[in-house]
Amino acid sequence: MGDINDAYSKFNFWLENLLFIAAFTIFELLMVIPVWIKNIAQIAWASKGLFITVFNTAIWIFAGLFITFYILVTDVVNLFKLLKDLQGCRSDNNQECKNEEDKEDEDVLLLSC
Repeated sequence: MGDINDAYSKFNFWLENLLFIAAFTIFELLMVIPVWIKNIAQIAWASKGLFITVFNTAIWIFAGLFITFYILVTDVVNLFKLLKDLQGCRSDNNQECKNEEDKEDEDVLLLSC
């Protein structure tokens, strides 16, 4: 019975999170063009000198969309990596988590005596 419950729990977890990942990706895709345009104005305002301003703005106009899409893909991959770790820090054998669990176990043992 525990295996069925565990499978059902994981199914619901991934169903909800795949919808969340899709919504997150759509939101970031909608933000690509406004961010790209705002950064053109920001780069033009923050650069000093006419040549540097034109040069930096031209680089951003041609390379900015690729950079923005790279950041979008990196965000989605990092979100997926965080979500796939179902056990949190326990799966990484993190010493802090083990110490917290040991302390909780000791408290339970002391209370049961």
